[in-house]
Amino acid sequence: MKEREQPRITVRKEAQRELVYHYNRQERLEHDLAPRPTPPGGSFLRNRSLRIVLLNMLLLGAIVFAGQRLLLASGDQARIGAYSASLRALRFEGTVFATLSLRLTGRPSAAGERFAVRFVLEPGEGGLEQTAALPVSPGEEVTVGEAIPLTSGDPRNLRAELTVGGKTRRLNHSLR
Repeated sequence: MKEREQPRITVRKEAQRELVYHYNRQERLEHDLAPRPTPPGGSFLRNRSLRIVLLNMLLLGAIVFAGQRLLLASGDQARIGAYSASLRALRFEGTVFATLSLRLTGRPSAAGERFAVRFVLEPGEGGLEQTAALPVSPGEEVTVGEAIPLTSGDPRNLRAELTVGGKTRRLNHSLR
């Protein structure tokens, strides 16, 4: 059998001699600077483009997490007996929207009992009061809310005075 010939490129120019380029793949791969194949499998970090994708995903996740922490209204939390209370407030165009959520985290309570909450803007006087039935089964949540119009000044805080079964607890939320 005839041995396979190496590919050959001949370039002719207006010169005394012709240039001949020989291409031998095996010879090219044996050089020290030849690219080495990466083993299969490997991690996300071995491939440059996958590293960039991973970095972009991490960056996007950090931006979403920071946006949620900064843009969503934060609130104050407290425990009062077997209940967990959470105060949230949002200031929007001359009105403060306030909600207080009360969740039963302990043993079931008797049905028909009530709690009272009084929302007060500070500095300021007066306030709005609401009552509602307490949650009865563990994990159940009751939420009360108020839309408090801003009449004068620039309030800095919202205070909620929560009364459950003779115990009173104050929750504060900054409006700044």
